[in-house]
Amino acid sequence: MSGKAVLYIRVSSSRQVDNTSLDAQEKVCRDWCAANGIAVDTCYIERGESAKSADRTQFQAMFRHLEANARKKGITHVVVYKFDRFSRSVDDGAVYRLALKKLCIALVSATERTDNSPSGKFLTTLLSAVSELDNDVRAERTVSGMRTRLASGRWQWPAPLGYLNGSSGGPSLVIDPERGPLVRQIFELVAKGHQKAVALKTVTERGLRSKRGLRINQETLAGLLVNPMYTGQIVNAKWGMSVQGDFEPLVSEQLFNQVQVILSGKSPVAVPHARDREDFPLRGLILCGQCMKPVTASISTGKLGNKFGYYRCHRAAGHLNVKREVVEASFTSLLDSMIPSHEAMSRMREAFRSVWQERNENAGEEAEALRRELGRLKARKERLLSQLADGVIEAEDYKAASKSISNAIAVAQNHLYTVEANSFHSDDAFRYLEHTLWNTRSTWEAADLQGKQRIQQKLFPKGLPLTIQGFGTPPNPSIYSELAGFALRNEASNSQELALVAPQGFEPRLDESESSVLPLNERATQTRKSFRLVV
Repeated sequence: MSGKAVLYIRVSSSRQVDNTSLDAQEKVCRDWCAANGIAVDTCYIERGESAKSADRTQFQAMFRHLEANARKKGITHVVVYKFDRFSRSVDDGAVYRLALKKLCIALVSATERTDNSPSGKFLTTLLSAVSELDNDVRAERTVSGMRTRLASGRWQWPAPLGYLNGSSGGPSLVIDPERGPLVRQIFELVAKGHQKAVALKTVTERGLRSKRGLRINQETLAGLLVNPMYTGQIVNAKWGMSVQGDFEPLVSEQLFNQVQVILSGKSPVAVPHARDREDFPLRGLILCGQCMKPVTASISTGKLGNKFGYYRCHRAAGHLNVKREVVEASFTSLLDSMIPSHEAMSRMREAFRSVWQERNENAGEEAEALRRELGRLKARKERLLSQLADGVIEAEDYKAASKSISNAIAVAQNHLYTVEANSFHSDDAFRYLEHTLWNTRSTWEAADLQGKQRIQQKLFPKGLPLTIQGFGTPPNPSIYSELAGFALRNEASNSQELALVAPQGFEPRLDESESSVLPLNERATQTRKSFRLVV
């Protein structure tokens, strides 16, 4: 054997660059050339670039050198330590082996015996396929592990500005004591109406710098202000996941939302703070029962200097004007009156289980269809590779078609993951729903202001009308009224006499008087009563 060889040496990570791997690979390749009477023309060394892609600096430099000099220099071989140093992708490996073949250059491994016979070529392709499979399996395990950790609220990337990476035994992020308060100040300044450039200049003068000690630029600031992770929410659009992080929020949802409104151009100044005062949690929920407009809330001072809170409608004389304590006591009584009975929940559970079972069956069928589609796409990709090896198609056509199929495979795999992730046991889901419905009042009372507002928004997304007679029917149904309607329909189908009557409105329990409304809870009797406000 004679001729000249180009050596290609590679390590896949920067951590391997400083060890003996590069020198060891080069020595084995040079010893192989010496043993086979082949002179070494050039040695290309790739430091810390993965072979999952052919877009590598020294790899591309080697092919430019071969295309320009192979024939005039008599280069006959490309020698690698192992075939996976050349490529861990079957697709790229096949394309570049074909390019070497056109230049009459043999690709050899100093540690793996192959030849140019059909079986030798097959073995070379097989070794690349094994390397690619190893890459794919490790990548899949890595991604699967990351998704699992993300689902539990763990942040798995370098800490963003204002945070530090936490420990494995604690929160995944902790607030940076130096930069965190300054990042919060940016949000506060923008929420107060300051221009972004002014806010950035202010915190820069106060000492805000990146972790490398650099000034924060406008581009970084723009990304920072719209990143929901500063509210404790981790959003990964690629995986279609949004979860509550296990770390402390740097800014409140209220402050973050105020900034988003201002950035959208819908409001030049911050949202009035009075809407979110701790002493008026029902502001924004209650509607005046006469004009159906949101009521306001304010503190009045009595003759003796005492302070009294009121929910009011100022649009016309005689509209709502009720003490805060009365309204809030009425609201908690309303929450009590909405608690469904065990009997209604039992019937609901059976219907829920039936619907959920059907949903899971549909998901199973969809998952099976996606698996078949994945099998079909992978078979197409294998046939395409065979056509390339047989010379039926050119390398450029192969790369274009292979890329299209790979994209389709990625889409199908992601869809399959989503379908499988959305399938879980109906009893677990219903137990959570049951706990929520039976503990609404205690949950509301124990929550902070934002928690109270979230509960109110879920129950009455379009508000809750209030008159001197009590709370009226909300403009749109909630889960409770849906449950009442379900109970009503079930009773109607099983008996001529209805044991439950669907409520036409909600009357809080303060002062009792006769009415035609029966609350949906097990403590209610057949005596129909409503409850009016005592003012």
